[in-house]
Amino acid sequence: REKHGMIVAGGQDHLKGRIIRVAHLGHFHDEDIVAVVSALGMSVHECLAPSGKNQEAVMELRDRFDVGAGVDAVLKEFSEGAKQEFQLTYP
Repeated sequence: REKHGMIVAGGQDHLKGRIIRVAHLGHFHDEDIVAVVSALGMSVHECLAPSGKNQEAVMELRDRFDVGAGVDAVLKEFSEGAKQEFQLTYP
């Protein structure tokens, strides 16, 4: 919340550990979705800061992590006209 001005939380009940929830307080715009996905990507990248004995493995993972992949996927969905509803499926 402090860094990006957004609130996210983990899933509850049977979705715990499988999803994240975004607090949007009602109506939201396309730009809000892009901003949240962007902040999530940046936060994951920041969490992959090398430290301790797993430093080499963390650096390798960080190098492979594409910070902008989520935003690219959202923008692709928007450009294909799928922005009205997001249908999420879980295995």
